[in-house]
Amino acid sequence: MSVFRPVLMILALVFTALTAASYEVVLLGDLHYDRADVHPADLKGHPQKELARNLKFWQDRAPKLLDAAAAKVNPATAFAVQVGDISQGDTSTQEGQELLFTDIMDKLGVRFKQTPLYVVKGNHDHRCPGNGAAFEKCILPRIKNDRLITGPNANYALVHEGDLYVFCDSEKPDLAWMKQVFAANPQSRHTFIITHLPVIPLPNNSPWWLLFRINKAMYADRIEFRKILTERQAIVICAHVHHPSRIEYQTEAGRISQITVSSMALSQTLSTWKQTGDKFESPSLAKRLAQSPALKPQIEEYTKYMTRSDFFQGSGFAVLRVENDKVFIDNYAAATPDAPSATWQLR
Repeated sequence: MSVFRPVLMILALVFTALTAASYEVVLLGDLHYDRADVHPADLKGHPQKELARNLKFWQDRAPKLLDAAAAKVNPATAFAVQVGDISQGDTSTQEGQELLFTDIMDKLGVRFKQTPLYVVKGNHDHRCPGNGAAFEKCILPRIKNDRLITGPNANYALVHEGDLYVFCDSEKPDLAWMKQVFAANPQSRHTFIITHLPVIPLPNNSPWWLLFRINKAMYADRIEFRKILTERQAIVICAHVHHPSRIEYQTEAGRISQITVSSMALSQTLSTWKQTGDKFESPSLAKRLAQSPALKPQIEEYTKYMTRSDFFQGSGFAVLRVENDKVFIDNYAAATPDAPSATWQLR
């Protein structure tokens, strides 16, 4: 064999690494789009408070946030993702929920124009008459294209530049279908799980709210799903809790990185992020565990393998940057979107 052949092979590998695809994805968290005319006239209590919150958010802050996020679109942007709870739900009729979905998709379409936009179903998008029927009728047809690997309910996936993206229906995840997708893509450069509900618990008063819930019915699926993601070194992008966070979960088999995207900008004075903790604890979690002691060992299944758990106060949007084998998250505060408030290197 010529001595030049190994050199040429090395050069080819170096060239491939240097020219591996790099791209960006704009990420939006909960938006809770809402209108007063789709709810019961006698709305009271917590739903009434949430309606007031949502209307105030959408009066001024939400349009500015969406404008700022759309302004990050550039030639490197592959697509944008809204990570669930795009609407408030709680409508009187399925037609009212369809109106919410149509309105918000129009608002996003005006801003993101030709940039592909993908949306996952959150618990509020399901919390309405007909459950997921309005989402499947109004959202899925507007995001479907020839690239998507469609699954049951509102589960779907796509492969972009060698990276696998699995978009999960938070209310009706389907592990059997996901395993087929994983098996068909064994050599993905990166695996991204896009889900409204987290995969790793968060320290709040309802830590069982996971993609596969902490309960007996979903126990086997939850454990198997966690094992698969760990072995694939997966990155989970979720929302739901209205505050940013980053958790690193590491075992001998591999790791999971999980970040939450927070877009419910409820304060105009918060111009940047503020870290609120670096431990998996909170008064609300402590209270919940005291009320439900059986939860503690199930939460400890995760916490004993956490190597990082950072929590923040802040809201805005994020940009996922994939640069060859490296993955970054640039987090932007809604009030100061020109420069990131924090950047995390996940890979």
